[in-house]
Amino acid sequence: MERLVSRLLIVVTLSCFCLQAQQAPVEQDRYQAAEKARADLWQAKKYRQAVTVLLSLYNDSYFLDLPSDKRISILYNLACGCSLLGETAKSIAFLDQALAAGYRDYYELQSDSDFTNVQKEKDFQHLLAKLKSVGDYAQILRDHATYKSQLELNMPTFTYQPATESELQELRRKYHLDEVAGQGDDVSRIINLMRWVHKTIRHDGSSRNPQPANALHIFEVCEKEKRGVNCRMLATVLNEVYLAMGFKSRHITCLPKWKDDPDCHVINVVYAPSLGKWIYMDPSFEAYFKNEEGELLSIAEVRQYIIQKKKIVLDKEANHNGEEATPQEWYLDYMSKNLFHFSCPAASEFGYESKPGNLHVYLEPANMPLQKSTNSEIYTTDAERFWSLPEK
Repeated sequence: MERLVSRLLIVVTLSCFCLQAQQAPVEQDRYQAAEKARADLWQAKKYRQAVTVLLSLYNDSYFLDLPSDKRISILYNLACGCSLLGETAKSIAFLDQALAAGYRDYYELQSDSDFTNVQKEKDFQHLLAKLKSVGDYAQILRDHATYKSQLELNMPTFTYQPATESELQELRRKYHLDEVAGQGDDVSRIINLMRWVHKTIRHDGSSRNPQPANALHIFEVCEKEKRGVNCRMLATVLNEVYLAMGFKSRHITCLPKWKDDPDCHVINVVYAPSLGKWIYMDPSFEAYFKNEEGELLSIAEVRQYIIQKKKIVLDKEANHNGEEATPQEWYLDYMSKNLFHFSCPAASEFGYESKPGNLHVYLEPANMPLQKSTNSEIYTTDAERFWSLPEK
């Protein structure tokens, strides 16, 4: 199956900390024109011509300057095309390069019928096994399932700014958050506020972060410039919206195991008093999870359900920018990658994202090397303290 550089494949790339250099317009135009030609040929099953188009991109001097997702797509499609043409050695060579460029979708490669001609080859099986060690995300979580208490660690108490803070009050008044939340119970209000942020601000994973990074300014910039923001900024907005409405909430950066993976995802946990627990909220995809009994899950519970192979259900309304439904299989695989370790600010308050020296706490699996804590970063394996419930 051809690998498409679609919204759902690249939507969260570079959405948290990293921004690649902008491509020159000419290079963008050349890539897009070639990609369209390749897609048309592929649909017509003219694989020889499609491979020729891909090779023109591969051999071009600007190939290495393309973003990693586009390079991976070219290499993967070359591997598919060569396999379909019976060119086994070339197919495996391009697949090897795709892995070297950062391709990690073990499940896709394992099930891709385009590789029928090469699946029995020793070299292909070697690459598949190599990919499993870095791309079977659920298994990686199982291999790093445990945490360890650290009672000796001087870990800060997580704090939540009260809704009486003046800027939070302004946010509540200006955007009529009481009307947005509605008159229902706490859970329905939490979900309504998340859906409103998702619908009000478009997600754009490649956008630059407005400064200062607070909800009032982010709303203003997005409206004035008619643009979106990345997942980190969306989670920042939702966090401050929750605080403004009196909900205790945290902005959680969900990180992959591999340091060379530039992509992570930022979501929120918010405390639901009626449930007595944190619940998972993702404003980028209008997403949350329930178990088979219909109970809302926390981030920690989602991770544990994946590890235990227990069924979880993605909100049926999950989508990207209101245009494209989010497939559960894709989203769950993506989050499995990014639920390896976590980070969040110790103080949840208005404008925290732009505060210099803001203290962050990192939660790591017990069997990973633990970095040394500093004045601005605390590293722990103590999941119980990291996910501690707010004081009543």
